[in-house]
Amino acid sequence: CCSGHDWLIAFLQAYNATGRTFSQSLGIHCYYNGAADYCIERLAGMRAVYSGAMFVTEFNLLGGNSQEFGRLLQYIANNFVGYAAYTNRNDGGSYDIVGTNLVMSDGSLTPNGQVYAGR
Repeated sequence: CCSGHDWLIAFLQAYNATGRTFSQSLGIHCYYNGAADYCIERLAGMRAVYSGAMFVTEFNLLGGNSQEFGRLLQYIANNFVGYAAYTNRNDGGSYDIVGTNLVMSDGSLTPNGQVYAGR
């Protein structure tokens, strides 16, 4: 269909065309296998479209780079009502998303988990 940004614009236009103004909360996601800039740019674009309550209900960087994860987390914490990082909930299954674990199988925090817990 379209990007999340384009979908959000179309949704808000269609909703507002009913004669009502959308004033509820929205939840958005962003994942990327690389630098935080990709998600920061996309999230900023979504934020520019809607100034109401917005949550980032899933996000993560698939490479496991804790410095980049920290940059993304800081941007999200400063610009959204709330957030929740995506993390694997299993131990090595075929549907694991590499680099998204916040907790290791022994219960200790990964470097990204330490960044997230320290926020």
